[in-house]
Amino acid sequence: MQDLFLMLYWEFLPTLLQVIGAILSILLMRAANTAKTRWGIEIEARHREALHSALMSGIRAALSRGVSGEDAIREAIRHAGNSVPDAISALKPGAGVLASIAEAKHREAVDASFTVQSVERAPIRMNIEDVAAQLGRHLGAGTTR
Repeated sequence: MQDLFLMLYWEFLPTLLQVIGAILSILLMRAANTAKTRWGIEIEARHREALHSALMSGIRAALSRGVSGEDAIREAIRHAGNSVPDAISALKPGAGVLASIAEAKHREAVDASFTVQSVERAPIRMNIEDVAAQLGRHLGAGTTR
């Protein structure tokens, strides 16, 4: 009986090892694909963030030099090409995509500068005594006597 088990053991051992090796290979390939997908997405996100940041920097630089409109957009695209060539080559954006993103960044920068200028030019109508008086009235109204 023992000889029978020993004979079966030696007959099926190579087949069993091949099955275990195949299962481990499948598990390793799945783990590698999952890791590649996860890290690939993270790398793509970093490239996308770098591209957007470079376009915004190019727009701000152009606006600070007094360049606006289509010329500012062209300068921003040129700036991004010089700043983050790896991101552009990795993402491979179409011809109109960079222009669309740069145009959106241009609008964003112009809107932001308009808001800042509006706030800076707002007249201050109260002096410190008026603020202190209003604060005193507000605090006095909240207390009970």
